[in-house]
Amino acid sequence: MTDQINHVDVLNKTLTMYKEAQNFWRPVNLLRLESYDMISGGQWLKADYDYLIANRRTADVYNFLLPIALALSGTEKTNRQSLRAYPIGEGDEQLSEILTKTIRWSFDRCDKEFHFSRAWLDAVIGRFGWMKSYWSNEEDPEGLWHTAWHDPMRILIDPETQAVDFNKTCGWLFDTTWLKGEQIVNLYAGDDADIAEAMNEQLRILEGRNGSPRMGVSWRDKFNFIMNAITGTTTDDAIDTEWMDIRNGYYRVIEQHERRHEYHQYL
Repeated sequence: MTDQINHVDVLNKTLTMYKEAQNFWRPVNLLRLESYDMISGGQWLKADYDYLIANRRTADVYNFLLPIALALSGTEKTNRQSLRAYPIGEGDEQLSEILTKTIRWSFDRCDKEFHFSRAWLDAVIGRFGWMKSYWSNEEDPEGLWHTAWHDPMRILIDPETQAVDFNKTCGWLFDTTWLKGEQIVNLYAGDDADIAEAMNEQLRILEGRNGSPRMGVSWRDKFNFIMNAITGTTTDDAIDTEWMDIRNGYYRVIEQHERRHEYHQYL
């Protein structure tokens, strides 16, 4: 018999970890955004730019950084080698060969050179470059494997990760985005009609679309009430800004991906 999962405890733990990662990476992310602005031509501080415009002076930009970054990208692309999985222990040769063929096959499913170059440029400009591998049934009922560039600004890494030993010290990460309610249901409910209906019911309550007179509270007030009860947060405006895009009807979605180790003994 297993203990029943306390979903409120899981949610509170996840939110605490998310806030810690968000606070830890916020200064770095601001610098990363400045780097993207710099390389795309936004090299004037707003106050200086406004001053020049007000005095009818030109705000010229001589962007020497973008050609350098593109040249580095071209050099990396020329020297790039195919990924390969190497055996670690005795008897791993066949498995490593299968993994190597799987990796190369997955890259053949997409525009590998473009996605690799885009992720590499992200690493040059903003310190991090990400690619995402996933299985999709949208193009084929039996499913296809895809590998593509992924927006690095969506990622929040475990603050205890060490750069020199990333693979061993990164215990988890968050992938954050904004989605419409129907997108959330389609993504996470899958083919389970009961879960989809339960999620849609919650969305109707949040958005004030439930026909029951007992559910006459607006979706914004209902959402604030739930979050206040769970997290103890009292600033409604902060909740709206953090978790809901009121004007466009989007919800912030956070996915936590944890590293898990499984040990198998073969007889």
